[in-house]
Amino acid sequence: MKLRRGVVAVIRNEAGDCMMFERSDMQGIWQFPQGGVEDGELPEEALLRELREEVGTDQVRILKRSEGTTFYLWPEHRRIGRVNHFDGQEHTWFLCEFLPGAGPRMDLADGTFRAAEWTRTDNVVGRNVDWKRPSMSLGLRHLGLVS
Repeated sequence: MKLRRGVVAVIRNEAGDCMMFERSDMQGIWQFPQGGVEDGELPEEALLRELREEVGTDQVRILKRSEGTTFYLWPEHRRIGRVNHFDGQEHTWFLCEFLPGAGPRMDLADGTFRAAEWTRTDNVVGRNVDWKRPSMSLGLRHLGLVS
């Protein structure tokens, strides 16, 4: 099994809600910003790069890095035609908060997401595709956000 190394950013506010982003290519599917770690790149560097690309800002404070990782396998129909031949992704999770005055800048982002909104932590997992849900639940546990 060949997994692509990646990172996930869970951005929380003072109320304890998580910011989720609706995918541009899958209406109604919401997730956290995530992406691959490039060769020679530290996970923290990848996290900030992915936030700049997908959310339009890297103005966050990293509060916690997961000690463990999570993984998921792409369904067969998502693997067909992939040049990199990965079977799925393995993620290190980060808990973050926006710096004062910062927030998503979708006008500067790469178009991965069409919308952003704050969501209660207990509603997060059900908003994603079913094959990512176990990984998402475990990632939230790694960060101490759910039991």
